[in-house]
Amino acid sequence: MNLEKIAELFIGKIRKDYADDVALVVVMGSYIYGATHDRSDLDLYFVPKTQKGYQLGFTFILEEIGFDLWPISWQRLESIARHEERITSIVTEGKVIYHAAQEDLDRFLKLKSIALDVSSKSDFAKKANNVFQESYRLIYRIQEAETLSELRQYGIRFVNHLGYALSLLNCNTVKRGRGKLKKELLDNVLIPDDFEACYDTLFLSDDMDTMKKDLSCLLKNTEKLIHAELDRYQEKGSAKNVLSGFYEELISSYNKIYHAAEVNDPNTALFAACELQHEIMDVFQYMDLEKPDFPDLAKAYDPDDLHALVISAEKHKRAFEDFLKAQHVPVRKFTDLSEYENHLSSL
Repeated sequence: MNLEKIAELFIGKIRKDYADDVALVVVMGSYIYGATHDRSDLDLYFVPKTQKGYQLGFTFILEEIGFDLWPISWQRLESIARHEERITSIVTEGKVIYHAAQEDLDRFLKLKSIALDVSSKSDFAKKANNVFQESYRLIYRIQEAETLSELRQYGIRFVNHLGYALSLLNCNTVKRGRGKLKKELLDNVLIPDDFEACYDTLFLSDDMDTMKKDLSCLLKNTEKLIHAELDRYQEKGSAKNVLSGFYEELISSYNKIYHAAEVNDPNTALFAACELQHEIMDVFQYMDLEKPDFPDLAKAYDPDDLHALVISAEKHKRAFEDFLKAQHVPVRKFTDLSEYENHLSSL
């Protein structure tokens, strides 16, 4: 198949009838890597300038090979260049074979520059973590799979998604994927523990239990890696700075626990207990010290004995107050309304 001829005829049509309607034609994929074979198609997209330009987009089969003349807007390209989709390589690796005007080419090159800018590594770590969240849903589907076919299908979706997250974590993009994906990921600096062995299980094993176990291991190890990177870039502050005003709001959670016990409302009690622990766990991410071993409220919860939770909450409250005092964190506490009023007057 003469792939160059496909592109030449397309560009010829643009020049003849759509010169004012198409800004760019870009090729990508195996063609630009010199890795085409007898069954290869031509990966190509173009950027319309007008609604008329979109009319040039269509799919077809020629000599049993499928082609897609794919129209894509500037707006979507901008989103892709910001790594908001998995396919950023269509910008970073794409080769412009036609441009209507220099300003069109310059606009594309600017997008390529944005896509290649990896100066903010912390932003890439955050993007990687956001993308990674979908992996939990996919691993659930994998664990629930009842047939080998179902497991493999969700497994491929899982490693594709994981590959996207890991590429972002390494401040790059998946370029070729599929059979090349494993090597692309192994070439990165940041790789989960046991990555290759767990990855290979999907392709080499037919034992569903082993596949489920190894893919779950891959999820856990990737989660550990991403969280370590997030923690590395997280700015840390002193307890005095981070916790200023925190306890004054948190105390409402203790009161919710006490009231829930008084009215025998176990549901609210467990909600309040877990929310309190989550808030404290979250805020310690922003401090340069380890979280003390406070009483475990979720463990103390017993729907038939909420008084036990109240006792644990009281111990927790005292322990947290002692921690604040030791860290010299001031707590604004008024004894009566007049103190509150005086404070308002001072502002």
